[in-house]
Amino acid sequence: MPKKKVSKKRPRTEKKPAAEKKVAGIRDRIVELRRVPAGELKAHPQNWRRHPQGQQDAMQGLLAEIGFAGAVLARETGDGLELIDGHLRAELAPDQEIPVLVLDVTEAEAAKLLATFDPVGRMAETDAGALATLMAEIEIDSQALQTMLDGLALEPPTAPFAPDLVPETSTRPVSPEDLERTQERLDANLAEQQNLYAVVCPNCASEFFIDPKADYHRTEG
Repeated sequence: MPKKKVSKKRPRTEKKPAAEKKVAGIRDRIVELRRVPAGELKAHPQNWRRHPQGQQDAMQGLLAEIGFAGAVLARETGDGLELIDGHLRAELAPDQEIPVLVLDVTEAEAAKLLATFDPVGRMAETDAGALATLMAEIEIDSQALQTMLDGLALEPPTAPFAPDLVPETSTRPVSPEDLERTQERLDANLAEQQNLYAVVCPNCASEFFIDPKADYHRTEG
């Protein structure tokens, strides 16, 4: 009888996605995406962010024009889901189901995220030319949202962080007079910024600030 041919099949191996290879060693702490009534989410007891009326109006305008385009962050506790990021969005839509990314973080890790999530994003620097181009291409219906964008265009350029220029920390206790002087400087700087206008050069896209009350005419002499 003729011998049967035995085919030697190689075991199938699944290739890992390229993205997974790039982030090797970085943990994925997201357990799942849920849609949960916002009113059932607990505010974090250590939430340090306060939301003034202007921000509330701008967020409300964005939700009205776009809707929910990003999930809030929360973690499981014995009393239900506790927010880490997204308190304002949850407050503005208490009766609506909103997207929630549930994380498998500890209480200490959640506190670390709460302290750093927003500030890390604010460390990004502004490309004034790119911002001006972007703002020229979008249309905004919400007046509060437009006011926010106008204020963004008036912000002074962000200076890069230079650790070598940071002075040594003083060990002298802070006095009430120190706090008063600091507040006076902050008030003066804010008043000065409110009186300035941002101008973007159409040729080089550089941004600079002018005082509309100042006389910039060059005199001969």
